[in-house]
Amino acid sequence: MLTCQNCGTQSPADAKFCLVCGQALSAGYTPAPLPPAPSWAAPIAPVPPVPSWAPPVAPDPAAQQPQPPEPPVQAFAPVPPTAPDYSAQPAYGQPPAFGQQPAYGQPTAPDYSQQPQAFGQPPAYGQPPAYGQQPYGQPPAYGQPGGYGYAPAPARRSSTPMIVGIGIVALVAVLVGAGLILAVSGGSHGTSSPSSIAAGSHTPAPGTSTVTPTHEPSSGPTAEPTERPEAGFTATGPLTTGRWGHTATLLSDGRVLIVGGYSGSGDGALASAELYDPTTGTFSATGSLKNARSLHTATLLKDGRVLIAGGHNDTTAPAPAELYDPKTGTFTTTGSLANTRWGHTATLLSDGRVLIAGGNIRVGTSSFTATASAEIYDPAAAKFTAAADMKNALAWHSATLLSNGRVLLAGGQFGSTDATYAPVSQVFDPTTGKFTVTGPLNEPRAGHAAAILPNGQVLLVGGYNEAINFDSTELFNPTAATFSSSGTMSTVRYYPTASVLADGLILVAGGYDDSGPTASAELYDPKTGEFTDAGSMTDSRARHTATVLTDGRILLVGGRTDSDSVASAELYQP
Repeated sequence: MLTCQNCGTQSPADAKFCLVCGQALSAGYTPAPLPPAPSWAAPIAPVPPVPSWAPPVAPDPAAQQPQPPEPPVQAFAPVPPTAPDYSAQPAYGQPPAFGQQPAYGQPTAPDYSQQPQAFGQPPAYGQPPAYGQQPYGQPPAYGQPGGYGYAPAPARRSSTPMIVGIGIVALVAVLVGAGLILAVSGGSHGTSSPSSIAAGSHTPAPGTSTVTPTHEPSSGPTAEPTERPEAGFTATGPLTTGRWGHTATLLSDGRVLIVGGYSGSGDGALASAELYDPTTGTFSATGSLKNARSLHTATLLKDGRVLIAGGHNDTTAPAPAELYDPKTGTFTTTGSLANTRWGHTATLLSDGRVLIAGGNIRVGTSSFTATASAEIYDPAAAKFTAAADMKNALAWHSATLLSNGRVLLAGGQFGSTDATYAPVSQVFDPTTGKFTVTGPLNEPRAGHAAAILPNGQVLLVGGYNEAINFDSTELFNPTAATFSSSGTMSTVRYYPTASVLADGLILVAGGYDDSGPTASAELYDPKTGEFTDAGSMTDSRARHTATVLTDGRILLVGGRTDSDSVASAELYQP
């Protein structure tokens, strides 16, 4: 080792100059001392320490012993890049220590307790960076933009993200624009004004439930509300044959079966039948009855077939009953009545059997009288069996199935030519098979219409007796077993129809008034007990039928004028 005579620094034996002051060195030579530095000379600036964020210097793998420290780095010399120490890296999946890079090819383990930053956004303070980004507040790592060893590559951008981005922006703009348009122009559709409510609209019936939506309304485009059709009568059909005294039955598939009736003023009962299709508004012929008949009954059985019983055929009354099968469109005979009858009633009981009660029976060849007999048809056995007699012989009465399963038989006439009337009523109990007296009515009446209200009471409408035609109505209360007077119609009616609408109102249409068949109709409100005008039918009709369709409309078919049958039909839109 050589000692510098100028600064005293030890240098290797083969050194020519001092590593510190640059003085020439030679073995055994002691140079003259240098003059002292002038007072104005600036001291040598100390070399700044290596920043803490700089990558660690990798040790020389070939060195077996620790190497002496490197000489101080001059302030003006940059720190050369060094490879990371892979032997000191954390285990896979663990975050590196501060100032260290993750192992080659291994990602920095994310902090799963925090949500990652959005793509392309800087990470939150203290959170690991997304791929290709630096932690907030830390200098760039080696090879990253702004760090040592960084050399940017020529930019090569894919057009796909740009196209997708433009598409998203355009879609958002369209949706926002549509929302603004709806907000400006759609406001009037959300409210109702008196002029926008169709005439004849009504509040829900008592006991019906109103469902309130719990979800928030959509802010997007909504379909325009469908306007409710205006209430009133419109023509449909016509029938293939004009008829009155016929029956109309709503089938399980929504069509309506029209059977028999008279074709003229009273002669010539019909054996024909036809079907009304609500989807097309047309009538078409179907199979024919085995026996022509009018003033009969038709009952929809639980298996979908229709029982046709009784009736009158010019001078005779057929005893055999018939079944119509909608699947085949044909009629077949079934059991025979013990007593031929017309002007009777037929009621489907809760157990599927059918109660046939009262009516006119033939006496000799030219006269008839009301009967008190009753029978029950059993579809399983396909036959009729006698039931207990009614308390009174009745024809042209009404029969209504009550909510408790019993049957109310009200009003009617006794006898025939010398008919008498009494305010009688009775109830049939299927569990005992017997009739018991109830009531009485406020007025003796026959040829009236009956309808059961949503509250279980029965409304009797119009009718006649030997002295008067009625514009009055009355209500039967099954709990108290009593009748009470109700509203008065705008005109007298007998042989009208009474149909229960979906909102609980009752449509009373047609029938005879004091002048003959009428086209007038009115609505009964059970809440107030009053009638309001419902407009006029397209044709006057009496002894017609009215059927409530599955969509809530009422189909009115046929009927009688003063001298002929009616071939027209019409629909009432509530």
